[in-house]
Parts: sequence; C-alpha cells; structure tokens
Amino acid sequence: MRDNFSTHPQAPRSYILVLASMLIFNTGPVFAQQTVHAQTTVKFGNANTTFGPVSSGCDAINGGPECKFLSFETDGTCETREEIGHANFGKCTLKTSTTVLLSFSPSGAHDQSGNPTGVCVPFFESATRSYDDGSVLDLNGQGTACCAEDSCSGGFGPPLVFRESTILTGGTGRFMSIKGNGSDSGAQYSDGTGIAQEEEVWVFSR
Repeated sequence: MRDNFSTHPQAPRSYILVLASMLIFNTGPVFAQQTVHAQTTVKFGNANTTFGPVSSGCDAINGGPECKFLSFETDGTCETREEIGHANFGKCTLKTSTTVLLSFSPSGAHDQSGNPTGVCVPFFESATRSYDDGSVLDLNGQGTACCAEDSCSGGFGPPLVFRESTILTGGTGRFMSIKGNGSDSGAQYSDGTGIAQEEEVWVFSR
C-alpha cells in the first residue's frame, strides 16, 4: 500500500475524496430528526364541571360522598416560543378535557399547631392547541393538583397549584410528524382562571 501511494501521487487524494463522500452521504441516521425545545405560556378558565358517577350519593352538579371523579373542560389562549433561540412559533387557542380522581393524599402543608391541612389529587387530561396558521398540536397529560390556600379545610381548591407530565400524540400542518414530551406547572385561582408554563421537546422526522 505504501509503495502504491509513492508511485501514484494521486492515490492519497482519491482515497480522501472517497472517505469524505462516505461521511457526507451516510449521515442519515444522525441527522434524520430535528429537535426543538419549546416553551408555551397558557392562560385559561374552566367551565362545565360535573361529578360522577352519578348516583343517590353523587349529584352531577353538587357532588356528594360517593363521587369518584369530577370532569371539566378548559378554554384558553397560549403563545409558544423556542426556548433557546426565542423564535416565536405563534399564538394559539387551547381546549382541554380534564378528569380529576377524588383520591386524596396529604399535601404536606400544616397549620400553626402542626395539623395537616389540604390535600392533593391526581388528574389526567387531553389537550389541543390550534395555532394561527391552522396547525394543530394534540397532547395527553397526567399530574397532581394540590390546595394552595392558607387553610384548605380538607379540600384541594381552587386556589390550587399543579404539576403535569405531557406526551405529544400528533398534529396537523407543521406538526404532522411530531413526537415528544414535556412538563408544565401552574396555578388556578378562586375564580377558576389560571396560568401555566409548559416546557416541551419537539422531535420532527425529516
């Protein structure tokens, strides 16, 4: 091999060109995906709250001792930006369908006498964001909501705070091939309105 290179001065150059072309044209698995770190700010309100399952001990409107869950729908507005470059991905509207399981656990808060106050409850939901350009992003999430009052009297609010993990389940338009996940945290006030900050990793297949 060494003698061939010495008698044919062009051989090393050709060899390097072949290696370079292999590196350029065989990088598909490395660059087959595009990853975006997105941050979405949400403002929302809720309506159409119902308890269930409906029975003699669980009224759909007022609840009761035999209720196992409550459900409500949320409408809101949102805006998404790239977390690193701060590019604006646009404004959006939000619709969610949430179910709270009335399975209570202590929130960890205590009054001045050391007595436990307040509880946390698990919840799960589906959500859809509709952006200004017509693109739609669908998500599923699950998390925990906890009372945020000074004295919760055994309830979970509102006011309340929550944390949630999310999975991107699909979309249309520019979100056609999206996958990914994220997390969010936020608060809901006594009047039912609230805010949330969502951090997500978007993965697009090329």
